Amino acid sequence: MKLRQTYGPLIDAVPELKEYLNVSEQTFILASELGGNSPADWGTLEAGVLSLLMYHSLNASLSVRLLTTFAQPIEAFALLRIRFEQVIVSSYLINSDKKEGFDPFISDINRTDYRYSQAIKNIDPTLYGFMEKIFKDDIELVKLKTFFNERSLDPSFDFDKDQLKSNWTNLKKYDMCIKRDKLVDKNDPIQSIKLSQIYLSIYKSASIYIHCETGILTENFLSNYKGQLSPNIVLVLTNLINVAQLDLIQNYEILKFIKPNKTQKLIDLYSSYNEMVLRDYQFIIDKIVKAL
Repeated sequence: MKLRQTYGPLIDAVPELKEYLNVSEQTFILASELGGNSPADWGTLEAGVLSLLMYHSLNASLSVRLLTTFAQPIEAFALLRIRFEQVIVSSYLINSDKKEGFDPFISDINRTDYRYSQAIKNIDPTLYGFMEKIFKDDIELVKLKTFFNERSLDPSFDFDKDQLKSNWTNLKKYDMCIKRDKLVDKNDPIQSIKLSQIYLSIYKSASIYIHCETGILTENFLSNYKGQLSPNIVLVLTNLINVAQLDLIQNYEILKFIKPNKTQKLIDLYSSYNEMVLRDYQFIIDKIVKAL
């Protein structure tokens, strides 16, 4: 099996990990190739947003894989939460009503730079004054774009009286998972996977490390193998299993949104992935223990 990317030394000691790395790579390759190369394939505004989200997702997924195969599974697990949030947002946009998903999401893009400039102005007026001298035209352009964006949504919007929305949606990530799970096709082999269940296993657990809570000192993150402190080795395999599943879900849903009749190869890949997980789990864990 020839992988497209170069990974860390763990795959030499445990070559079975290559299969999971290959699943992640293939999900992005298939979604990109089957989605089409012509402007008409990705020509809508919504498809353009999804393609940009795919770019971020590809890099986040690769970072999880690289850190894991370089024996940094705890740090990779923290990054896995970011990867999961990308899946939540992408899936919610695809499956929710356009007025609750794509429309507010896209309109919020133009508010981002203005929010940043105002945050600096409120926190450090001196720094903002310095920036205003150097980037005056850029700041004015950002304000102008934001103004026209808000006026297109609310003709009576007034910068001096009205406040910008703080986010494109009032839903928390878990709420988005719950709502998305209710909207998807329950008979679809991939979309029927409940993001709300993944939230409990990844998002909540990874938050312990991200926020430096006391749980990071437990055996969930650290192990004392042969008298030597090391990361919990189970994370090596579960990181790659989880990121492959997230890659499958997101790329499948995007491809189904763009080309609903082109998804069979990703469904077949998901079936193979499930067989791998059931077949190899304990065997690979034992090999990782010996390798480390």
